[in-house]
Amino acid sequence: MSTGAGAAPAGKSAARLHARLHTVLGQGGDPTQLAVLHRDAAQLLGESHETSLLVECALEHALSPDRPVSDSLAAWLDLRERAGSTLAEHHPTVLAVRDQYIRWLRRRGEPGDLDLVVQLRRDEVELRATQPVGPHQLGVAATGYAVALLDRARYGSFDPQLKKHEPGTDLAEAYRLVDGEISRRGAGYGSGHESTWQARLLLGDIRCAGLRLTPDDPDLSQAEPALREADTILRYDWQRHGRHGRSALRAQLVRAEVLTVLGRDRAAEREARLASVLARRYSDLDLGRPLLVLAQAQAHRDAVAALRTARAAVRERRLRYPPAGHRLVEAERLVQTLSASAHRTG
Repeated sequence: MSTGAGAAPAGKSAARLHARLHTVLGQGGDPTQLAVLHRDAAQLLGESHETSLLVECALEHALSPDRPVSDSLAAWLDLRERAGSTLAEHHPTVLAVRDQYIRWLRRRGEPGDLDLVVQLRRDEVELRATQPVGPHQLGVAATGYAVALLDRARYGSFDPQLKKHEPGTDLAEAYRLVDGEISRRGAGYGSGHESTWQARLLLGDIRCAGLRLTPDDPDLSQAEPALREADTILRYDWQRHGRHGRSALRAQLVRAEVLTVLGRDRAAEREARLASVLARRYSDLDLGRPLLVLAQAQAHRDAVAALRTARAAVRERRLRYPPAGHRLVEAERLVQTLSASAHRTG
């Protein structure tokens, strides 16, 4: 009888806290408000209660972009272990925390992390396939796995601890996974749904990476579909939001890279410059990538300007990534290549 009496107030407290969380997130997820909400949840329900862990997940999500990667990764590891010891393995909060932990491991990008993230994402797909989760959660896992494969294909040559670099194999598997997700999301949500467009945008990234594998002899059959999808997503993003947001940024980077491969350097420069401006709206994005894409677009026409842009990318990535991380190594190698080119032309 006492258990039931105690459960009712706890249930009411949890419901009120959920409502407050919904309100705070709806207003933009202010970290200060989330910290107060987490304190209240811990006091009322205990730190290990599922509602307290849910609020803590939201708080960490808000705090992580403005901390060093190592600090955010440590916070997510701690939360993963505590949530995993309290809640069921397929609980939505546990799934979200595991996903965020892998995201921040991916962002760290130290030697060996490319293979590790691929393995963790593959394990997540296999684990969710055996658990009572819906198709959405399975799709999220499959998409995360595809992104990990794309990263390994794109950055593998910059990771000295990579076990085997087979970018063509990785991209083919990533393409298969995302193509399947586009079909699933299109059937379930509609071809115009934002989640369907996100999957199509990822497919454009994969096509673009495939073009980069053989820059001297690119498979141009992938170029036009990538450009068409990017153009469609730019229009969709503007119609839906009235401005260019994250999706538009990614689409413009796809356009810039494809146009560079096609030799349309000036058009590629315009796209990459706009992407570098858009990227500064978001504190959690890699500001170096648009600059590297811009430097590659400039390289054929103005090696000195390209070198200056690539050095700016190095500075941006040094603020965000570890010294031996593959993203910083990528930027530093481009500086070395462009420096030699500028010296020859100068």
